[in-house]
Amino acid sequence: MKKQSAFATGKEVISCMQDHARNGGKSVFRQALEIGALAFGPGRISPKEYVFYRLYDDNRFTKSDKRRFVGKAAEFPISRILNNHSWYSISSDKLSSYILLSGMGFPIPEIKAVYHRYRHSGNFLRLQNPGSLCAFLRNPDIYPMFCKPIYSRHGIGAASLLGYDSDTDELIQPFGRRIDVASFAESVQGFVKGYLFQRQLMPHKALADICGDRIASLRLVVFLSNGVPHITHATWKIPASDSITDHFANADNLDANVDPESGVIIQAFRRHGLRQEAVTHHPDSGKAVTGFQIPHWQAARDLCLSASSTIPGLRLQAWDIAICEEGPVILEVNMGGDFEIQFSTGKGMLTPAIEQALIDSDPNWKKTVTNSIIKRSFAKILPKGRKAQPHTA
Repeated sequence: MKKQSAFATGKEVISCMQDHARNGGKSVFRQALEIGALAFGPGRISPKEYVFYRLYDDNRFTKSDKRRFVGKAAEFPISRILNNHSWYSISSDKLSSYILLSGMGFPIPEIKAVYHRYRHSGNFLRLQNPGSLCAFLRNPDIYPMFCKPIYSRHGIGAASLLGYDSDTDELIQPFGRRIDVASFAESVQGFVKGYLFQRQLMPHKALADICGDRIASLRLVVFLSNGVPHITHATWKIPASDSITDHFANADNLDANVDPESGVIIQAFRRHGLRQEAVTHHPDSGKAVTGFQIPHWQAARDLCLSASSTIPGLRLQAWDIAICEEGPVILEVNMGGDFEIQFSTGKGMLTPAIEQALIDSDPNWKKTVTNSIIKRSFAKILPKGRKAQPHTA
């Protein structure tokens, strides 16, 4: 799997700015002035983010549109203002999320086992040591499975297991890959906060025709305004090449902007560092992506909006929904929304409703964001092992 860093070097930033100027856009000097204005704007956009989101394009964005984009530096403090931090573990701890959601009657992937040295796992099979883990993996009746850490993001640590070969004591993975049981068990033990084993979901036939037999999930960002949930951004995460996950950390994967009302794909993109490539057809199957109608769209919307009200302390949420033949299934929820969804949707996270909620929560929210960025910047440069001492008279 080809990994890509979230952003590239300053040299690439300048190169992108020069390309825009050469292609009839505004000059590099005018772009630099705009970068300065947005850097001190409410979203604290960096030069790399300015290029990454293509905010130099005046044909695509008005000045007001650009000020609604949020940079990485402002993401954390804005999330802190909007969300009650005591609710964070509900989204970051996948086992707790699944227990809550299944208890409320929402569809989740079937959990076959939980690996943790001492944590109670309720009604789920509990694997506590390497011996029980290896014995579980050698049972041919449990496959296929999708596996992932209890605490993880961006597909880190995830694995797809199709079966077990007793002759070689190996686990069979997609695209002809194999790994011996002992090695896989050792990697699982490295996730000290626990690991989940789930029944592998199969995608809806219409999606499988495009992406193959792997889940290509929806990412729906929800904002709770006075307790009423609204979908603000929607994307379809499309795996390609030999990727088993649909996250954009794999440079082969695509992001597609979805019309939140109709569920029709507006445009798909592939990322190349700070540049983007518009894609109309899937690179593997050759099937059209643009204009594709997501199956069970209204059911997926309704499921997401209904489930979002189970965690009212998190007003900004990002839901991953799998579309299976029988209907939508919740894969996970992330607190704080998903700010990089601005890339594929071309829409900033500071919607009027979210901006008003920030004002209502903290009339000086812009100053709060600035102070938080400064404190976090100083924390990064302090020597390791030392913390800033409180001022005393």
